[in-house]
Amino acid sequence: MSIYFGGGTPSLWRPDCVASAIDRIVGHYGVRAGDLEITLEANPTDCEPGRLAAWRAAGVNRISIGIQSLAPQEL
Repeated sequence: MSIYFGGGTPSLWRPDCVASAIDRIVGHYGVRAGDLEITLEANPTDCEPGRLAAWRAAGVNRISIGIQSLAPQEL
């Protein structure tokens, strides 16, 4: 079983909001968070050490990095 926070920019959520959502989902389905793959989609610029640590503390154990283009003129 997995939880996937994707679409839009979930990496802009406050980590406590991510943790709250995880807690609600886990409580609703009666599973252990440690048994889940919990993915958060993030922009590369959001993947700073402090944010990564906060997402990990919230329960996220997988990051999906979305890149639309590596060419600055296309962004």
